[in-house]
Amino acid sequence: MGIIMQKQVSEKITLLALLSAFFLVFVTVSLHRYWQYAVWYYDFGIFYQAISAVSQLQPPIIDHYVFTDKNILGDHFHPIIFLISPFMALFKGGEVLLLFQTLFVTLSGIFVYLIAKEILKNKFEAFCILVIYFSFIGLHNALITEFHEIVLLPLPLTIFLYGMVKKHFRWYVLGLAGILLTKETVFFIPVWFGLLIAVKNKGLWRKIGLATVFGSILYSLLIIFMVIPAINGEGYYYLSDTSAKNASLSFFDQLTLKSIVKTLLSFGFLPLLSPETVGPVLFNWLLRILRFGNFDLGMHYNAEIAPTLILGTAYGYRRLKKIILTKVKRIPNEYFKYALLFLAIFSLIFSTQILKSPALLFTNKAFYQNTKNHEFLDRLIQHIPEDGVVMAQTNIAAKLAYRKVYFLRENYSDFNPDYIVIDARKGQEPNNFLGIKNYEALIKTLEIDPNYTVLYKQGDQRIYKKVN
Repeated sequence: MGIIMQKQVSEKITLLALLSAFFLVFVTVSLHRYWQYAVWYYDFGIFYQAISAVSQLQPPIIDHYVFTDKNILGDHFHPIIFLISPFMALFKGGEVLLLFQTLFVTLSGIFVYLIAKEILKNKFEAFCILVIYFSFIGLHNALITEFHEIVLLPLPLTIFLYGMVKKHFRWYVLGLAGILLTKETVFFIPVWFGLLIAVKNKGLWRKIGLATVFGSILYSLLIIFMVIPAINGEGYYYLSDTSAKNASLSFFDQLTLKSIVKTLLSFGFLPLLSPETVGPVLFNWLLRILRFGNFDLGMHYNAEIAPTLILGTAYGYRRLKKIILTKVKRIPNEYFKYALLFLAIFSLIFSTQILKSPALLFTNKAFYQNTKNHEFLDRLIQHIPEDGVVMAQTNIAAKLAYRKVYFLRENYSDFNPDYIVIDARKGQEPNNFLGIKNYEALIKTLEIDPNYTVLYKQGDQRIYKKVN
C-alpha cells in the first residue's frame, strides 16, 4: 500500500511540474509582450472591452473593423469569454485575459494526460504524450498571439474527449457545453466525435452520440441564422467571407503543404494512423483555406486542433504498437517506451530549436529589456484623463479597452472622441496603424484641427483634447 501511495504522489508531482513549467513560460512571455505593446485592438482589445463591459454589468459593446458600437456576440457567438468577467471586475488590467488564456491551455494538459493514460494504460507513455502536446509550436504561437476565444477551446475539448474515452457522461456533457459556447464554427468537432461514438457503441452511448450530432448541428444553425442576426440586426458576416474558389488548389500551396508537414512531424506522423480523429483537423484546415487561401502555424487557429491531434497521436501510437507486435513478437515493452520518449524529446527540440518557438523568449535577457524600453508609453497612458471617450492607435487602444475606446481612424471627427492619443515615432509595427492609409497626413490634420488642442506632448507622444 505504501509503494502504491508513493507512486501516486510521484505521478502527481511530475504532472504538476510539467503543468507549472508550461504555465510559467507562456504566461511570462505573454505578459511581457502585452507590456511591450505587442498586442492590438484586434483581437485583444475587442475581447478586453467586451469582458470588461460585462464585468461592469453593461452590454459587451465593441468597436469593430466591419461595424462599430455593436454587441460582440453579433460578430461571433462565444459566451465562454464571460467566465473571465467576474475576475475582471476585481482586476481591470488586460493581464487577466492572458492569465486565463494560459491557464485554460495548461489545465487541458491534465485531461490530455488522463486520456493518454486511459488509452495506453501506462503512466510513462502518458507523460510522453503530454510533452508532445505541450511541445506543439501551433499551441505556442496561439498563446502569444494576443487573446482569442478559440485558445480557450483546448480545456472544454479535452474534457469532452476525456468523457468520451472514459464513457463518463458528466465530463462529456460539461465538455460538450464548453465547446459549443466557445464559438459557433466549432460545432463540427462534437458532430464528428458524436458520429464516432454512435458507430462504435450500442445502447445508451449510441443514443448519446446521435444526440450529440443532431444537437450540435441544430445549435449551430440556430446561432448562425437566428441568434447572431438578432443581435447585430443584419446577418452572419462570415458566410460571405469564404470562397470555394480559394480551396481549389490551396491544399497544394507551398505554405500550406509546409504547415501540414510541420504539424504532422510535430506529432511523429502518428495521427495518420488514427482515422478516428482526421475529420476535425481537415475541417479546421479547410475553413482557413476558404477564408485566407492558405494557412500556417502562426496565430490562434492551431489551438483548435491541438487536442484532436494529440488524441490521434495516442491512438496512432497504440495502433502502431499493435501492428508491430503482430509482425514481430516478443519485443520488450521498454523499446516502445524509449521510442515514444525519443519522439517527445524530438518534438520539443523540433519546436524550440528548428521552428524557434516563442518559448525561447523566456530565457532571452533582451526580451525583458524591451519591456523597460516601452515604459514611455505607460507614461503616455497615465496622462489620459479617466473621463470621456478615447480614440487611439490599435496598440494603445488595446491597453485602454476597459473603458470606452475606438481605434484611430482618419474620419475621427465622425466619432467625436474626447481624447485622441498618438505615438508618432517612425518605424513602428504596421498593425499599430490598422485602417489608416496615411498616418503622417492624419497627424498634420490633427495639428491644425481647431476642434482639438494638445493636452500632453512628450517627444513623439501626444494627447489631443476636444475643445468644448
